Amino acid sequence: MRTPLYTTKWYDIPWAALITFTSLPLRRLYRPPLTSYHRAIELWPLVGWLTGVAMGAVIYFGSAVMPYPLALMLAFAARLAITGARHERGLLRFAGSLKTAAGQAKGGTSLAGVATLAAYTAILLAALSQLPPATAALTASVADPFAKMVAGQLTMMMPHTDGENAAGGDPAYRRPGIAAGAGLAVQGLLPFAVCVCLTHRIPDWQYAIFAPCIVMYALYLLVLHRQRGYNADSLGAAFLAVELALYVAVCCSAT
Repeated sequence: MRTPLYTTKWYDIPWAALITFTSLPLRRLYRPPLTSYHRAIELWPLVGWLTGVAMGAVIYFGSAVMPYPLALMLAFAARLAITGARHERGLLRFAGSLKTAAGQAKGGTSLAGVATLAAYTAILLAALSQLPPATAALTASVADPFAKMVAGQLTMMMPHTDGENAAGGDPAYRRPGIAAGAGLAVQGLLPFAVCVCLTHRIPDWQYAIFAPCIVMYALYLLVLHRQRGYNADSLGAAFLAVELALYVAVCCSAT
């Protein structure tokens, strides 16, 4: 009887997703097989449950003991600490790469990237500041996994810019199948549905879904035209843009 060389444990892919999309020192505790990292994108929205709830908790409880704007900034800082600013770094590089001929510059910064990141942060904090603390906390909790679900569609629509040879911190994710795609949808939509049905804290929720999808389609066309494929930077930029569109839609419908 032949013994399989590799058997996936149920916790390998979730652990790989946490290692890939956060800065938590989980690699010291356990190192999943390398093949698990190519499926980490399938649980990206689940990681958003962690970062979204953390951000929402800081907003809700922090606003009770400190000025609201300070609570919002601390909530944003808390997410940066958990993720290691991975997505913000991706937005910085992606915006800078748009000025190159091929749109594939990596690792550098530019004035355009810095300005884009500054504008994103300012709009995010301004939009949340227009919402009551409870609404802002719930919106942050559901926006994170929803935006990760939407941005994760890039891996279904196009290949990695480096093909199957991508490695390191920018793996070429396996294209999710039907089951994995359904799992992505559940992870991203479940918190949103629970929030809308049970709390009614997100007014005109249709716009909160429609606006991010329009932004995602525009980004898809941009990435396809400029890079002919996704990479870690474009995924991070797509996530932040989609999330910001949701915040702005909620803010506009609530005011």
